[in-house]
Amino acid sequence: MYESTKTTDKLPSEVLFEGDIRLTAKEAEMILTSSRSRKKRKMTPEEDKKWALPIPYRFNDSHKYFLNATEKAVILSAMKELSDLTCITFQEVGLDYPNKPILDFRKDEGCWSYVGREKAFQLQEISTAKGCFEKGILLHELGHAIGFWHEQSRPDRDDYVTYIEDNVKRGEEFNFKRENWGDMDNMGVPYDVGSIMHYGSTFFSQNGRPTLESRDPLLQRDLGQREAMSFFDVKLANLAYCK
Repeated sequence: MYESTKTTDKLPSEVLFEGDIRLTAKEAEMILTSSRSRKKRKMTPEEDKKWALPIPYRFNDSHKYFLNATEKAVILSAMKELSDLTCITFQEVGLDYPNKPILDFRKDEGCWSYVGREKAFQLQEISTAKGCFEKGILLHELGHAIGFWHEQSRPDRDDYVTYIEDNVKRGEEFNFKRENWGDMDNMGVPYDVGSIMHYGSTFFSQNGRPTLESRDPLLQRDLGQREAMSFFDVKLANLAYCK
């Protein structure tokens, strides 16, 4: 997973938040100007941020963003796993598809996605690059696309993991901010150290030492796993989309 070196002194349109989340200008403005007004959740609850099913997608075929057959196959395998475990389905469409936005997979800089459906877009990008073409990494980005924020943003994080700020790169501390319960909707799903949406133990480290440690040492190796969606990842997706 790619980590951004960009910090909050950048313009909103340039911000990659928490390493792989592309913010809209409105979201960036809220985060940059007033943390008290910020609304960030494990699963975005706004109905207009959820996708109607099947979710339309395309592979960008322009020369600049072209994906080869092998890269497309990995993306398709991630979508298939999400569909096999939930009611969420996908449909490949053309640019003439009437219901916008369309998820637009393209080879760009880094691995990142917007969070939830952005109704103002025609094409909603999911960026991939060298190093992104592993099923678990793409499941993580698809998690963002369907509305998941990062697990370690939850208010109860410190009950399950220890945040070690001394090891964090200067200027990247904001990526570890916890939210208030009033700003969260976890739909009753417990904190999940093994979530595919959780940071790894050395994310944003300045010295290679842990920035996060599990309070249960037996779960330390699960932090940041990108092998598969966890039981609770699947449960949350089903609660959000499969009622």
